[in-house]
Amino acid sequence: MRTITYFTGSRSEYGLMRSLLKSMAMHPGIKLGLIVSGMHLSRRHGYSVEEVKRDGFEIIEEISILSQDESETSMAESFGRCVIGVANALNRSRPDILLVQGDRSETLAAAIAAAHLNIPIAHMSGGDITLGGIIDDRIRPAISALAHIHLPSTKRSADVLIKRGEEPWRVHFVGNPGVNLRDEEYTDSRGLANKLGIDPEKDLVVVVQHPVEPEEAKAQMEEAMAAVKEAGMQAVVIYPNSDAGSRDIIEVIKKYEGPSIKAFPTLSRRDFVGLLRMARVLVGNSSCGIV
Repeated sequence: MRTITYFTGSRSEYGLMRSLLKSMAMHPGIKLGLIVSGMHLSRRHGYSVEEVKRDGFEIIEEISILSQDESETSMAESFGRCVIGVANALNRSRPDILLVQGDRSETLAAAIAAAHLNIPIAHMSGGDITLGGIIDDRIRPAISALAHIHLPSTKRSADVLIKRGEEPWRVHFVGNPGVNLRDEEYTDSRGLANKLGIDPEKDLVVVVQHPVEPEEAKAQMEEAMAAVKEAGMQAVVIYPNSDAGSRDIIEVIKKYEGPSIKAFPTLSRRDFVGLLRMARVLVGNSSCGIV
């Protein structure tokens, strides 16, 4: 039996990987455990570790790393705490493989910890490119450089990895498990109406906006929310991830929250999938409307 540890630090990558993790957990040849960290353990961001627990996965370690202010400096400090915490967790459990997904800084921290312990790393969604030259496009290749096995989402991403010097036999084009979202069970419109206080007969806007440039985050969210209010449609706004600038975005969300604009720190995957199915418009910079 092969022991695989999956590191998760945010609700976004966990949601994308959930269906794959469930398949792995049921596989007779795999013993799966999760290290849970980052915004999963933040009350301000909805404490989504509870959803991981409800899904029934074995959590081998919970590592709290976030600071209160969520500034650019605190992001670097959180990174250091994550390296230390994951290194200690992996040293105790010694899995055969560490599985990671995406391009978040805490994921890079986990990969660095595994690399120093000589634990092989499998990286999902390497080789992707984010337009705009944001930090994702620096972190993602750094994780790929540490990985031993690459599981890209697209053929183009696989080609990018090979062109960067990865040996072709290490690169396996597997697609993105997030597309399984269309097959997931979801809360229907009437269930969401009762839970979230929305009208299933009216058009709905879903807003999910994350900070990209921390110094511009507040102004960008102000512009987005003003447009949503002007449109006159009911809206559900989900709090952003825990990156620098998120506190400013949450401040703007609270300013606009009211009878027709509902705000939530997080939603269960089942509720979120149902919400996307109801929405006429998705506003923000989240990739959740694509995968």
